[in-house]
Amino acid sequence: MLANVLSSHAKTRANQRGIYHEMMDAVLSHADHEIPVGDGCYALQLSRRQLRDPKLKARIGSCFDRLAGLVLICCSGTGEIVTVICATAVRRRAGIGVNSPEGSVAAEWRR
Repeated sequence: MLANVLSSHAKTRANQRGIYHEMMDAVLSHADHEIPVGDGCYALQLSRRQLRDPKLKARIGSCFDRLAGLVLICCSGTGEIVTVICATAVRRRAGIGVNSPEGSVAAEWRR
């Protein structure tokens, strides 16, 4: 199912970053943050509140712990997943604290 909506770039990035289809399905199904990132795309991710929900954790299963910071960039026109990003890794590389104003997902794509 998910293979039809992944761009070749997203497939490559998911493979490089060890992100499974189940993880991307979970973000697509349960994301509660949708942030416009420009060029007709938006970012999808789970909020901290979603990540603390024990019912959701039970439903998703073993990959749940790896969903923190997983961001899917999707095209609003086609619904295709354009790329897959681990936002926590981006913050680490940029030297941005998780609680800083620059640490928001939208700020990362404006750079």
